Amino acid sequence: GLGFGLMYLPSIVIVSQHFTTRRALATGIVLCGSGAGTVLFAPLTEQLVEQMGWRGTMRVLAVACLGCVVCGCAMMPGGAVTEGVEVDTENGDRERSDRTRRVERKFLARIIGPELSSSPALPVLSLLMMGDCMSALSLYIPYTHLPPAATAVGISPANAAFLISALGVANTLGRLVSGWLADKPCISPMILITVSLTSAVPTLFLFSVISSYWMFLTLSCLFGFLTGMWVSAIPSALVKLIGVPLLAPAFGLLTAFRGVMILSGPPLAGMVVEVVGVKGVAMVVSGVAMSVACVFFILSVLVDRRKERRGEYEDRRGEYEAL
Repeated sequence: GLGFGLMYLPSIVIVSQHFTTRRALATGIVLCGSGAGTVLFAPLTEQLVEQMGWRGTMRVLAVACLGCVVCGCAMMPGGAVTEGVEVDTENGDRERSDRTRRVERKFLARIIGPELSSSPALPVLSLLMMGDCMSALSLYIPYTHLPPAATAVGISPANAAFLISALGVANTLGRLVSGWLADKPCISPMILITVSLTSAVPTLFLFSVISSYWMFLTLSCLFGFLTGMWVSAIPSALVKLIGVPLLAPAFGLLTAFRGVMILSGPPLAGMVVEVVGVKGVAMVVSGVAMSVACVFFILSVLVDRRKERRGEYEDRRGEYEAL
């Protein structure tokens, strides 16, 4: 777990240092690796266990992990790492005015570093992180509790298990589409995240009341696609918000909090199921958590818009005073 955690963060951050155009799409393609790996390695591992036993399978997987060293050797700092220091290529005026309004926060500087703690975008970043944490709390509840909820209403175990595979494939596709959309100048990654997750909320509540397998399958694909868009758009939203130089500490902090919430979600939903005695109620827990996440994301968009308008006003006033 520690090794994969150390590999995951650099593999995402390094992409933004090498791409100034189509950055979101490149990040989306990289993020598809985890979804594609889950789909491919699950049946492969099963076959290896049957043919070689679990010890042999672990050796094969260890060699595959060793191959990641070759990929790590290619992760060199890119030319775009200076973007946002002198001027952000897509939002230069905003970046310049942001630097003049940095706020010193000595206590936070000891925890998250002076650059990130003094960023004027920190309030928006905090709201974004709280929304992301609640989304992570919600996300893995269906991965754990959807098959039991489906079998409880008469779906066969094989079909219930296939729901997770369909969800994973749709999630991978959503990451690609989100990367393509986030590169459009007219589309804000933060708004894309908010719309995607708000659209995903109804699917979670519907899981608790349906009984048709095809409805389960359709909603699983829709939920996977929409949440895949959220996962892929987060790095782009951070780059637009704080720039490439601060992406590594911000994304690392977000990923740490996300990991804690991912570990908490399925057990929390399991406790509620034990108390209520209805397996489908786990989907309601997931839906409530996702709804709270949407509130935080909406607030982050509103605060960011307000900050942008204030920055534009101060820039115009500065130009007027200079004249």
